[in-house]
Amino acid sequence: MNIFKTNEFFFGVTLPQPETMEPLETKLPRHINHPHVLDFLKKCLDKDPAKRWSCEQLLRHPYFDNFHFKMPESELDEFEKLRRLRDRSRNSSYSNNSMLLPQLPSNAGSPDFRTSLIQPRANQTFDHLPTI
Repeated sequence: MNIFKTNEFFFGVTLPQPETMEPLETKLPRHINHPHVLDFLKKCLDKDPAKRWSCEQLLRHPYFDNFHFKMPESELDEFEKLRRLRDRSRNSSYSNNSMLLPQLPSNAGSPDFRTSLIQPRANQTFDHLPTI
């Protein structure tokens, strides 16, 4: 709260105070009786950033013991294709990557560079750009 109150971006903003405080235990549905659920949620939702667990720590929480996730085959195939594409683009040389970037039109023959960007020469067409 101290950080919130001293941040000038939030100057004049006040947070309402709740009339009653209800513990997390009373807010959980009764059918949830996993022994680690409450502990996991408290570690996720701790207001103190120094005490709140990181994502890495949370993934190691006992709540996830014996949890096995299997990705569907169709998604796994797509994931592998994207991973290979990413790896290939990471391993390519700088000159090859520069060809993938959008290119500005050449300003050859135009006295003002700004004019060449706004008004393309007669022989240039930019069908992919929006009309402004």
